[in-house]
Amino acid sequence: MIKKCLIFGLVICSVVLNQFALAGTWKDNFEDDNTQDWEPQPWHEKEEWWIDAGEAVGEASERNTLSTWVTGDVAWQNYAISCRAKLTEVKEKSASLGLVLYYGNKKDSLYLFEIDSDWKEFGSITIEKLIPPQGVRLARLNFIPKANKWYKLTASVSRSVLEFQIDEEVLLTVTDHSPLKSGKAGVFVVNGQARFDDVEITGANIDDGGPGKALPIKPKAKLTTTWGHLKSE
Repeated sequence: MIKKCLIFGLVICSVVLNQFALAGTWKDNFEDDNTQDWEPQPWHEKEEWWIDAGEAVGEASERNTLSTWVTGDVAWQNYAISCRAKLTEVKEKSASLGLVLYYGNKKDSLYLFEIDSDWKEFGSITIEKLIPPQGVRLARLNFIPKANKWYKLTASVSRSVLEFQIDEEVLLTVTDHSPLKSGKAGVFVVNGQARFDDVEITGANIDDGGPGKALPIKPKAKLTTTWGHLKSE
């Protein structure tokens, strides 16, 4: 019996380690001012996205219009996305920012992991599922963010379990009993302007890459040649 338990434990550990080993990470720190890996979604013509001082800036000028900026592949699934984010301007009574997961497997379907606030006395975080023309709120918690403060946001979908972290603390976890299958990842803003930086997307079917990926260190042939010349003298 003990032998069987040990074998079973080793099999489970092997599976977990194999999944971890296969996971890749896509990164973008926006230091290259290049937006070719990202695409704004055409919800409205007044939405804008650009790079400023090594940060991504999103603005939604049309009232209550979702402005999204996504990257990746519609086949991405069971992944996590994290970034630093802050709300810099509120154009209506309140504004929202957050993360987009599983965009576009069905037309304009997605999960929203959202912070909504007026910077004063109202604020909340939510996890929502949108399959146009309907949206469903899956979870909500009161949360009042500070004005112009950077927060680290992390959202993940693992099969049917959705999790939302802020500054490394898990604040919302919910099970979606009819989950979306897959989709691209990104960021969004509503009724205001927001900044995003240091995006990382990690998952088993995501390859290492992105504009923020560290480049391999190339050996300096000239230095090696010089050292060999000195040794021979």
